[in-house]
Amino acid sequence: MHHISCLFSPRSLIPGIAFLCGASAAPLFAQTPAAATVIPPPASTASTLADKPCILAGRLNADNRWAPLARGVTLLNAQGEGVGASSKKALDTVTAVRISEPALLSQCNGSQPLVSGESTTGSKTPVPAIKPGPIALNVEAIYYPPVRAGGQWVELQLLLPADRVVTAAR
Repeated sequence: MHHISCLFSPRSLIPGIAFLCGASAAPLFAQTPAAATVIPPPASTASTLADKPCILAGRLNADNRWAPLARGVTLLNAQGEGVGASSKKALDTVTAVRISEPALLSQCNGSQPLVSGESTTGSKTPVPAIKPGPIALNVEAIYYPPVRAGGQWVELQLLLPADRVVTAAR
């Protein structure tokens, strides 16, 4: 896959962050950090839940049984050990996450239900993503938006360094 784009502002996903990209013949996730430049929001911008990037790590079903969603996402506790996410209590010990495959970023929903995209149509556009890396990312918060069929999503709010954020084609 090759990546070609221009100024991209994922306003609906991560307000205040814009990506400046150019045409490239290199595969998307093999690009150097210079390929995606992050422009921070103005200092006067108030930080809200909508300003925070999140990933969906998985879900807890109605019986509180864990079902991982994203391959390549390893949950870690404060000692850097893997967390066997079998319950909400176990998930509450997560302080970091290691990403070994690209993971799409989304706007944090907190405890609000995720927006349904069933009735939306449109072309697929580049979206912000986290590129894999050897360094674990800090988890700032864990949210549990409800799943319509029962249970809860597990949404991780992350502290992201600029060099780990890229755009990905869906």
